[in-house]
Amino acid sequence: MKRTSTLTLFAISLTCLFYAGSAKAQIVPFVDIYNDSGEERRACIYPADDSVPSKPLECFEMEHREAVLWIRQKHRSDFRLKVFTPAPGDKLLVDRVLPGGTNTIVISKDGKISFGGNPRSVPVTKYRLKVCNQRFNEKISFALSFETDGAFITEGWWSVEKGKCVELGVSERLKQSMNLAYGNMPRTYFYARTHGDKPQFWYWSGNGDGRSFCINEKKAFKILGKHLPAGNSPPCTASNQKMASFRRIDDPKTNEEYYYLTF
Repeated sequence: MKRTSTLTLFAISLTCLFYAGSAKAQIVPFVDIYNDSGEERRACIYPADDSVPSKPLECFEMEHREAVLWIRQKHRSDFRLKVFTPAPGDKLLVDRVLPGGTNTIVISKDGKISFGGNPRSVPVTKYRLKVCNQRFNEKISFALSFETDGAFITEGWWSVEKGKCVELGVSERLKQSMNLAYGNMPRTYFYARTHGDKPQFWYWSGNGDGRSFCINEKKAFKILGKHLPAGNSPPCTASNQKMASFRRIDDPKTNEEYYYLTF
């Protein structure tokens, strides 16, 4: 009899925990906002009862394929979403009141949005970069820089032989080094050069949409930093470092995991 009572109490305790957890899960503390528009967007959240919204609860500047998380805090009721093209010349694309149960918002093309009530349902992609040497007899060494609006990490050196490819788990690396959540697509830049006993020297440096970052010419390196107010990288400070001009790598196409750098 004693054993039966203990098992019964245990079962009741589990049931109570289950319902307590279910009730807690219905109190949604965050909203996922995902930009799949193909362009930069600014998303601003306002109280729903603001007939003429003035001061937002929060605003997010978002690159294409960037995901952000709005921590709702005490704001658990209906809310107003306004989506703009970035300055200069802000253009209002969306002005809509959304229900309090909204957990996910996807900003689509042509000023459209979709939203729903399933938490964390925004697609989370783990991006991979594939680098191939198709044409050059010499081994190519390359450095990469991954950049968000607030920070960057520059790393080198990797190498790739003729007819070979190397793959890099970009999302995994940035999760470890910058705590960048999966699904965020950083801006990616590269600098590269050839090696060998007597090679024909080739190098790949910045172009119109490039940026400058520090590299170490003598050994492997990893430089993690924050941008200066003007958006520039800080100056080089360590020995054997120099500033190099990097080229931008095209982002992956929508709904694709891989993007490519081909020599």
